[in-house]
Amino acid sequence: MKSTKTEAVPRQQSQPPNDGACTKSTKSIVAGIPADVKAIRELRTKRSIPVADIVEVVAAGYPKFDRYLLSKVEHGDEYGIRLRDDAMATLMTKFAPEQRKRRSRDRHNKAKRVQARLSDDVYSRLQRTVAANNITIQSLLEQLILNYIIEHSKGDPHDQTAQ
Repeated sequence: MKSTKTEAVPRQQSQPPNDGACTKSTKSIVAGIPADVKAIRELRTKRSIPVADIVEVVAAGYPKFDRYLLSKVEHGDEYGIRLRDDAMATLMTKFAPEQRKRRSRDRHNKAKRVQARLSDDVYSRLQRTVAANNITIQSLLEQLILNYIIEHSKGDPHDQTAQ
């Protein structure tokens, strides 16, 4: 029997029409990178921190974290993977403690607050009255509180407002 072999013809790759909906850029645009992705890249590159050290710190809290996940986190704009806030905070504390965001102190001169709940009717009447007298609710409440303290603290040796 004679076998007839036909020469294999390479299959042509059919490409879907390029309508722009499913195309993916292979290069990252620096301006479009999320801040947390930039932060972890900059932390590792600027401080020359080895990948193994970063993985070790994160793996302490998340045991299945490895160098492959770190790579995906560093390319989070392409993979859609981000490092959790607590893991990022741990990294920043360990490798860049001076960059940790500290909670800013209250910059108001009068830092203490007093709150009250009012009915809608009383609140709207208060707003109209305050606006008509051209004063602020802050100054009105402060004056009322000071008057109350002065009136009720006569004879109190520890009170410094009555003097």
